[in-house]
Amino acid sequence: MNTTVQEQAALKTEAAVQTETSVSPEAEGAVSQEKVPLTQEEQQLFGQSEKTIEVGLGQFVDVGNALIVISDHKLYRDSFDTFEDYCRQRWNLSDKYAYRLINAARCVTSLRGELAAQAVTTFPSNESQVRPLLDLDPKKWAKAWLKVLKDTEGHQITAKEVQAVVNKLAGKPKGEKTDTPKDQLAKTERKLTKIEKLVEKALDHKSVGPNSSVRKLLEDILKTIKRGQK
Repeated sequence: MNTTVQEQAALKTEAAVQTETSVSPEAEGAVSQEKVPLTQEEQQLFGQSEKTIEVGLGQFVDVGNALIVISDHKLYRDSFDTFEDYCRQRWNLSDKYAYRLINAARCVTSLRGELAAQAVTTFPSNESQVRPLLDLDPKKWAKAWLKVLKDTEGHQITAKEVQAVVNKLAGKPKGEKTDTPKDQLAKTERKLTKIEKLVEKALDHKSVGPNSSVRKLLEDILKTIKRGQK
């Protein structure tokens, strides 16, 4: 990634950590501001950021930082109304996954900065390893990661091991069962599938007219569910 892009993303990361906030769809807002054409500098920044995403979808930190730049500067505004639309239509990324990448990038950037003086060279290698850390206060990220490195010395780090450390720091009882991110996702998908079937059943009911407001509402709900499952 171009140095200028990295510096801008890092600055945004520091600000987010200091205020202990995280990105969410609610914070981004669903209604776009009045469109203002991209300047030449913004077009260059947009191109650099998109190139990072295109060639490095496996490099979650670089991709997350590129998404931060695009979101913060609204570089998508020439072709898309919202950042969420941009992610879905341009990269086939769901809203939730795009924001997970952004928050994961901010977390890892924070860890690298805070642990640089301690000569730490091993950091999360995928987004699933970072996800449990985001449940903690950002001030505890470095402490948690150091504990993970200590507990997993000599073998591969898994999201489950990171979650175990987070549980200890959060004061959860040792015997308390905690769903892994994969388990939580599976539960959510099962719930969405049930809701989807109920909505489809309602649409087939004879009381729902073809042009009724109820049908339109049900169709919108169904579209939202299907979009979230991508």
